[in-house]
Amino acid sequence: PPPAADDAHRPALGLSVRGIASGELRERGLGGRGAALVTRLADPGIARAAGLQAGDLVVAANGTEVADAADLEQCVRALAPGAPLQLTIWRAGRAIEIVILRAGGTP
Repeated sequence: PPPAADDAHRPALGLSVRGIASGELRERGLGGRGAALVTRLADPGIARAAGLQAGDLVVAANGTEVADAADLEQCVRALAPGAPLQLTIWRAGRAIEIVILRAGGTP
């Protein structure tokens, strides 16, 4: 489908995500939670510049738990143009907070 009219004002984050199986979540220490798996990052891209890495699991966006890739997309689409995006990611067995500053945003 064509992008929504306001998508032109929403810079791409520069990442690709997908859902992740519950068994793999348990193996990574996240049993009982959902997440979106970061599979690719644009280079250059604002997600990479903020510190995201391929293999990171996004477990929350702006304080809202992320069950899967569709949840993350919905959180991003709900942001006002230029608003920062605070992600809680799971990497190497611990939670890390990362803020992505989009064009015109402030921390």
